[in-house]
This record gives sequence, structure tokens and C-alpha cells, in this order.
Amino acid sequence: MERPEPNAASGRGTLALWQRLTLETCQMLRFYSRLPIPSPAFETDSHAAPDFRIAARMIPVAALVIALPTAAAMAFASALWLPAMLIGLIGIATGIVVTGALHEDGLADTADGIGGGRTVEDRLRIMRDSSIGSYGAVALMLTLSGKATAISALIDRQGAEAAILCVVAAAILSRTLATWPHWLLPPAREDGKAARVGRPGTQAVVVAVILALGFSLVALRGFGLAKLLVAILAAAGMALVMMRLAQRKLGGHTGDVIGATQQICEITLLVALNVSFYR
Repeated sequence: MERPEPNAASGRGTLALWQRLTLETCQMLRFYSRLPIPSPAFETDSHAAPDFRIAARMIPVAALVIALPTAAAMAFASALWLPAMLIGLIGIATGIVVTGALHEDGLADTADGIGGGRTVEDRLRIMRDSSIGSYGAVALMLTLSGKATAISALIDRQGAEAAILCVVAAAILSRTLATWPHWLLPPAREDGKAARVGRPGTQAVVVAVILALGFSLVALRGFGLAKLLVAILAAAGMALVMMRLAQRKLGGHTGDVIGATQQICEITLLVALNVSFYR
């Protein structure tokens, strides 16, 4: 398969900064969600692949927008005085609809490939199979039930508003951390979707991390700086674990690995925010 050129057709060099940032945000939203994103007047090709070398810096902004329907659904469910577990499930279901289960699919494929394959070639072949195996099914079950339980516990302990802010912050931070395998590892296969959009540049990743931390510090200031830093470090540690696993088992990253990393980092953040330092 011929590798397409990054989105040079957008006329990026001639656009003002705010236009470039708007364009990159729209591209990230289209890439990561099924939201109907209108094409800005200055965009020349709304179907062009995003250039992750630069556009990855706007992932936190796109993640914030993607998380808003989830936050709204949870707020509405809370206003109806629904049980905490049901509020969490409604939020998770809304997020899956918005993203088309993009990251969940990556988690399932990664679990099937790494769990069921004996060689790198076997694992990559299994990951490309559209059917789901036992490892993928178990991974999905544990992750979805774990997230629902963690959100329910946050609602019971901190209240619905704080729990919603946690979900939004986790969505932003986890998608930002999921850029790390894409950034630091080579592609496991050259014809994969993640390889075709280009490796995020260091400057773009740094900007994304700063934005994600800024959003999270504002949203979760009520949790205290120490607890928030512990949660972020735990999620970052899991991102590094996923990178190491992908490198050893697959020889690099794939789009599925990036999706799996997002899911693992998200649940780690939600669980860590439930941890109490004192009894």
C-alpha cells in the first residue's frame, strides 16, 4: 500500500496560527470520533489525513470536546437521581457512541494478539482479524466494568460533579499519554493507519502534555495536588508499561496499541483518583 503524504494540501504554511490550530483540532476530532465536524472555510480538503507530526498538539483540545457529550449525559442522569453505577454506565456508553468504540476495539485486538500469538507475525495477524477472541472479550469486560465501578465510587465519595470532572480529565490525559507509543516506538507495520499519519513530533507531544496537565489541574483542583500527581504518574507509568510490552511483543506500535494504551491509562487514572491516602 502506498503511504499517503501528510496533509500538505491544507495550505498549513499560509494559514494564521489560530487557523492552523482550528484545522488541527477539527482533524483530530474527525480522527478520534464520529462527531459531525464541519469543515472550516479555509480548509482545502476535509478528507485529508491529519499530519500527526504537528497536529498531535491539539489532541487534548479534541479530547475535551469528545468528552463533553459524556459529561452532559452523566449530568442529566444525575439530575434524574439515578444510581451511581447507572450514571457511570450511561457515561461510558455515551463515550463509546461518540468514538465508535475506537479505543475499545484497539484494546480487544491488542489483548487477542499479545495473548494468543506465539510470534510477532502471529500477533500482528491476529490483531488484524476483525473477530474478537477470548482475551479481547475478557479485556473489554474487565475494563468496562472497572471503569463503571471506579466512576460509581467517585460519585459516592466525591459527588456527581466531581466524578464528571474526573471522567473529563481522564479522557484528556489518557489520549495524551496514548501518543507516547506513537511518538517513541517505530511502527510495527508500515501499512498500518498509525504509520500512515506520521509520528508525532517532540514539540507537538510536549505542547499536548502541557495542555492536558493544565486542563486536569483546573478540573481536579479539588482533589489536591499530591493526589492528582500520584494519579497522573500512575497513568504515565502504565503508558510506559504498554510501550515496553508493544516493543517486546510486536516490535513497535500499531493503532490498536495506541487505543489499548488510552484505555489502560484511563482506567488507571479513575482508579487512582479513588485511592485515599488516609483512612
